[in-house]
Amino acid sequence: TAVHELNVTSGPGGAVPSPWLPFGSDEAGQYALYAQDAAVQLLAKPGEGNEFYGWQGSISSLENPLDLVITSATTVQATFGPRRLADDFESGALGRLPWQSGGTAWFVQQDVVADGEFALQSGDISDQQASSIKVRAVFSAGTGSFSSRVDSEENWDKLEFLIDGRVIQEWSGLVDWNEYEFKLTSGTHELEWRYRKDFANSRGADAAWLDNVNLPLSLGGTIGLISVGDQHRIRIWGRSGHRYDVQVSSDLVEWKPAGSVIVGPSGVAVLPGSVNTSEGAAYYRAVAP
Repeated sequence: TAVHELNVTSGPGGAVPSPWLPFGSDEAGQYALYAQDAAVQLLAKPGEGNEFYGWQGSISSLENPLDLVITSATTVQATFGPRRLADDFESGALGRLPWQSGGTAWFVQQDVVADGEFALQSGDISDQQASSIKVRAVFSAGTGSFSSRVDSEENWDKLEFLIDGRVIQEWSGLVDWNEYEFKLTSGTHELEWRYRKDFANSRGADAAWLDNVNLPLSLGGTIGLISVGDQHRIRIWGRSGHRYDVQVSSDLVEWKPAGSVIVGPSGVAVLPGSVNTSEGAAYYRAVAP
């Protein structure tokens, strides 16, 4: 019976605790020997603040654990990275990221989607107007991505993607759904998607669409005030499973505790109770202990 080598390595941010790899070293890679057609299960375990991104090498897969049948020499690497905060708009609303809309607001709709049932569409605007939507948050260094689609007057009416006020990429004309990746450094950044029209004429649907937004969020939380019926609530965006202490101040000098939340799998939590906006100015922040 033929014997094959299974070589398994793990990138920074995690480990592969299973299967047992008795040979090799951490530096050169660890491996085990298996008979032809042996069944093996690989398990990747991300470290604190990270998530599993996928297997690379002889096998390319997002499954975890991953079941293999060994038929030849096999080399795989588990890749990890910062836990990302995502919005695929499948909730039917703008709630999973701290969205801020400018000009004629973008809106969630069901007619044009990359996949699933919902995607975001730019607002209905006239010549020399713009419809934009932004996310301002504290990010880890890492890669973000999103899918976009445009149907506009080519070269004149455009979807622009901006980071900290600088145009990074733009699309114009009839551009079908495509995924765009971008790098972010650690710290606070403002991301903006802006559909902008020139001084005259329209073509096609005269709109842009956005779907499947994935962002590398840091441990620091982002906080916002949302309306729930006739009440105002504090919403916190942060890393799943982490506790955030919410503090309040009237002068940005002295801070008092306002409560704590544990962020759920969606990356979002709402502080219990409501905020009385008629009592004057108040400032809130979320602190990761």
